[in-house]
Amino acid sequence: MFFMVRGAPADDGPLVRDDDAARTTQPFGLRTLLPELSESHGALARVAKKSTVPILFLGATGSGKEVLAREVHALSERKGAFVAVNCGALPLTLVESLLFGHVKGSFSGAARDEPGFVRSAEGGTLFLDEIGDLPATSQAALLRVLQEHEVIPVGATRAQRVDVRIVAATHRPLEALSETGGFRSDLLARLKGYTHRVPTLASRMPDFGVLLHGHPHRGRRGARRAPHALARRGARAPRLRVATQHSRAASGHGERRRPRNGGRHRAFAPA
Repeated sequence: MFFMVRGAPADDGPLVRDDDAARTTQPFGLRTLLPELSESHGALARVAKKSTVPILFLGATGSGKEVLAREVHALSERKGAFVAVNCGALPLTLVESLLFGHVKGSFSGAARDEPGFVRSAEGGTLFLDEIGDLPATSQAALLRVLQEHEVIPVGATRAQRVDVRIVAATHRPLEALSETGGFRSDLLARLKGYTHRVPTLASRMPDFGVLLHGHPHRGRRGARRAPHALARRGARAPRLRVATQHSRAASGHGERRRPRNGGRHRAFAPA
């Protein structure tokens, strides 16, 4: 015989814990249990939604700068594509052609007009990772995009208007580089419309559960990766041991990418 007892439930506190809320109510890239980081992410979200100013992410390689850039694009609700480019992986002789496009016959091998990465992000967001590695000549051309909102393809005689939000990232000290001539100070001034410092993953140990819990559900709709940007994500050997990945992640080397891959390997590892 079974009995059902009805009554007021005991007041054991909220049904949803703070960490559960952090995992479910915020976009993946902005989830955190750290109060100071939550405040910083809140400010970033407001900039993403309410303005189109360029954003500069400063942080160690692999700390999650591209993840944040994707969230900025999603929060902005811009209709165009998210185009990610690794400036450090672009061939020096083709940087300007790949970024700004070219017209047919402008150089040997230019068999047709190409829009370039900037125009491919029309109406959307162009993410320039490792911006500190951009050659000086290309820095001048990028400055024109930020100042005049136009681009001149290689071999063209007329500028073309573009509507692109620029989000850049680097692990290099751009302020110091600008003082020594290694990076244009006027370009840096334009890029840091809003500057966001990204902490290392090693300093976010309380967030490991939040990040691993949320990653499999992260969407990438409307996202596009430039072909040469794939170079820095080159195929990784699948034979790495999970324990090795986790130990390196805990020490801060490799940052976000290793625990992300570590979670994937753990899910499919044989019992």
